[in-house]
Amino acid sequence: GFCRVTAVIDRTVHFEAWLPARRWNSDLETVGNGGFAGSIYYFEMAPALQEGYATAGTDTGHSANDTTNAFLSDKATLREWGRTSIHLITGPTKAIIHAFYGRRPRYAYFVGGSTGGDQAMAEAEYFPDDYNGIVARSPGLDYAHLMMSFIHTARPSAQNPAALLGPSQESALNRAVLR
Repeated sequence: GFCRVTAVIDRTVHFEAWLPARRWNSDLETVGNGGFAGSIYYFEMAPALQEGYATAGTDTGHSANDTTNAFLSDKATLREWGRTSIHLITGPTKAIIHAFYGRRPRYAYFVGGSTGGDQAMAEAEYFPDDYNGIVARSPGLDYAHLMMSFIHTARPSAQNPAALLGPSQESALNRAVLR
């Protein structure tokens, strides 16, 4: 069992804090996102909770249901996604932990890969006092070049849709590789 707290901060940044009902290890592990985010990464929070951490995650201030990625055109939301959303939830998460357990976390850690790795790097650079330890796995840095590589990779398929593998071809390829 655990206590699940849902909240919104800075107009659109949704976040959750999960607090173990028993066997809290006295630490906080906040988790990062991947891609353009837009949702709370429960699948990253669950293992932290199982290890006894109080844990938190955020949608970074926009919804993954926005398939147009309109948030990229809004400076405030783009700033939340790219730099501030983790910082914005850290203080309130620590306060929630204090209110629930009667004490602040002994140590606070941030763990993220891809966009979460970029969030980790932003935390380390701009908000170094938020966490005692930061793990930045495969940080998605240099977005201009990263996006250009996506376009470059997708271009041949866009120019010749018949070259794309269909489900039956993917299945045959999978079977061949496994053999």
